[in-house]
Amino acid sequence: KDSAPPDPNGVKKAHTQHLQQSKMARILLALIASASALTAPKNAAVKALVVPRGGGLVDPEVYTKVTAGVYGLYAAQFLLTPEKLSNDHFDEKTTALSTFLSRGSGLAWGAVVYGLWCLSPKIEAVVA
Repeated sequence: KDSAPPDPNGVKKAHTQHLQQSKMARILLALIASASALTAPKNAAVKALVVPRGGGLVDPEVYTKVTAGVYGLYAAQFLLTPEKLSNDHFDEKTTALSTFLSRGSGLAWGAVVYGLWCLSPKIEAVVA
């Protein structure tokens, strides 16, 4: 059987051409997408931001209270069961230092909860 070995330069050249064509196609697609974004109506994007999928915005007061409640649970857990974090997530025994740090974290979360409950409503929504 008389077969010639494949030309490595020809294979390499075809592969290089394919990569260049693929790169050019991606650049062209990016340019088309950018151009269509520039011509899209601006009101559509604003309306999409104002009305989320649920059909309405969450009231900032409710959002702040729920966030404060969740953070309050974290604070209580850190203060009352400081060994839970290290026992659940690490293969090490609880030390005096880890207990101290957990309780300190509980105090910090408690300060965040206090801030959420006592600050003015506009600042609460930003902080949360």
